[in-house]
Amino acid sequence: MNRIYGNPRRIALGPRFPILTVFMLLTLFLCWIAPAAYASGYPNSDEGAIVGDGDGASFQLHGGQRHWIPDTGTYWTIYFMNGERAWSNWSKSQVYGIPEGSWATAPAYPPADEGAIIHLDGTTAAYQLSNGTKHWIPDTSTYWSIYNANGNRDYAWGSDRFSRVPTGAPVCQCVTFVANYFSLSGATGDAKDMGSYLSTHGFHQVSAPTPGAVIIFQPSFGSGINQSAGHIGLIASVVSQGSQWSLTVRGANQGGNLFTQDNCGNVSLVVFRSYPKPSNSVSYWVR
Repeated sequence: MNRIYGNPRRIALGPRFPILTVFMLLTLFLCWIAPAAYASGYPNSDEGAIVGDGDGASFQLHGGQRHWIPDTGTYWTIYFMNGERAWSNWSKSQVYGIPEGSWATAPAYPPADEGAIIHLDGTTAAYQLSNGTKHWIPDTSTYWSIYNANGNRDYAWGSDRFSRVPTGAPVCQCVTFVANYFSLSGATGDAKDMGSYLSTHGFHQVSAPTPGAVIIFQPSFGSGINQSAGHIGLIASVVSQGSQWSLTVRGANQGGNLFTQDNCGNVSLVVFRSYPKPSNSVSYWVR
């Protein structure tokens, strides 16, 4: 029978125990002060940042790799999305010591700019950003309606950024959308006055709202309606709430989540507040 004499702990570890302990503690300490960061060649805090090599080439740091930024439009989009972090004081060895990945990409514009107005620097034509495209704003009244609703955001962009955004359907007045939807011509003026136009183009007034009917809001309807021009749209759905109506309206230039329909790039579905039935502030038209 084999026997072990003395202290088994001393025999197992021997005099090297203090050295092994110090080595293990030092390893743990180094891992703590330099977490996986430098395994990728840069600190974790620089993830997403832009770095330059001093000769004009720029790269985005992402996923432990450097990604070449192919043009200035992409550069500025990334820059405004990453908290405006761009470092130009890195040495070539720092930059090129990081593994190279695929080219950097970016959306047409930063998501924070959704709904903003842009114009090409040095020009006056204004566009609204919506769903990854830019939509021409054809008149000043629509411009101010959008500007006042989007937090007063109007930016002058250089051609490098401006040209990256695809052009979509133009922004429409509410009257234009309804005219486009029914293929009507010659529809002009304020929404509140469109009843006479509709009556001469095959529509007649009805007493209650129905899906698919045209609805005209007078300024007296109150909040949510232009107080000088009123509003016009298409009834998408109707809910009867006792003595009141609640409607969802499909229309242009009424805020909400925008989409494109009938060559209008600012169409949305909006639930309007409940109102009494009947009401002199609204009228309904069908054909």
